[in-house]
Amino acid sequence: MNYLAQLHTNPNKQLTFENYFNSQFDAVNLQAIIDNENRFTIFSGKSGSGVTHLLHALCNDFLSQEKKSIYISSQSLLYIVYLLKTDEDKSVFFNHLAKQDVIAIDNLQFIFNKSSKQLTFFLQIIQFAHSHHVKIILGCSDLKKDITKSKKTMKGLPFNRLVLKDLSSYDVFKTLKNLCSIEDQISDGLLYAISGYNGTIQQHVHCLISIRFNPLFKTLASKNLSIADFDELFKIKSYFPTQQFRKCFYQMKLPFMSSSISVKL
Repeated sequence: MNYLAQLHTNPNKQLTFENYFNSQFDAVNLQAIIDNENRFTIFSGKSGSGVTHLLHALCNDFLSQEKKSIYISSQSLLYIVYLLKTDEDKSVFFNHLAKQDVIAIDNLQFIFNKSSKQLTFFLQIIQFAHSHHVKIILGCSDLKKDITKSKKTMKGLPFNRLVLKDLSSYDVFKTLKNLCSIEDQISDGLLYAISGYNGTIQQHVHCLISIRFNPLFKTLASKNLSIADFDELFKIKSYFPTQQFRKCFYQMKLPFMSSSISVKL
């Protein structure tokens, strides 16, 4: 029985490079990393840094090139390992993998501290794909539980690693801007105010949605409000419970009184 085929392994079509915003240099130039077929690729970062979005976007990109790609979570792999009871079951499963051009495995943090059987199964997939020239893309959204950092685990396995940094304010702004339509009448001032806070992208989106449907927002001429006005009226800081460090927009300039030179942040 082809157990993998029974699971949802199609990437989310809504998560593409067109709506993935990250000004991190090496994240922008991904193709050079992925194209090295003799190595597999690991993407890691904090929750909300865009690891999952990136894996879906890559799978969708390969599908657009008429190549076969699948996205599967580590939770699903842990489920599959208990289903494969016989050598025939395993043979069918691995034959299915061999037919792919790209396999993306996400949420490696769920394999952390699992049994040796489960870890061995995961490594078998990596080694099998490598020997059959199938591209493997791995994603981990918890840097403290990234099993690929173990030299013992990864011994003899060639790979490229990209650690995604926290999104800049500009990246968050572009993401929020992409979610808004003209009919929403969301001013850039509100988006700047929200994206100026540190937090996960989910917190930023939640903040935008909450304010968008706030009765007060509907009565305001929001285009005339400043960032400070939005902060005061909607208590934006309350949507981000962790300690705040105001991030800077790199496109803004800060003039120095003693010089005519402007410095980009």
